[in-house]
Amino acid sequence: EMRVPVAAYTVVILAMAITSLQLMRAMPPGAASLIFAGSLVFMLSDTVMAYLLFHGQPRYFNVITMIPYILAQFLIVLGAISLSNAYLI
Repeated sequence: EMRVPVAAYTVVILAMAITSLQLMRAMPPGAASLIFAGSLVFMLSDTVMAYLLFHGQPRYFNVITMIPYILAQFLIVLGAISLSNAYLI
């Protein structure tokens, strides 16, 4: 039964998105916006992957799921680096 692990994972992903939204609202525009955008793309990536897993995997399943995942990770890391550079003394 996968309901409990899926529910726990969903809570963690939603917490990430909510936290990044709060960060974006608390900081000047820029780096935090990249982190928030990355979290939204990450949620999109997981949603697409879950949908395709349960409704049939197309021929290019790995490409379809990995492109938004890599983009999400890139945005989150770029935002984190920019944020850390902005606040280094």
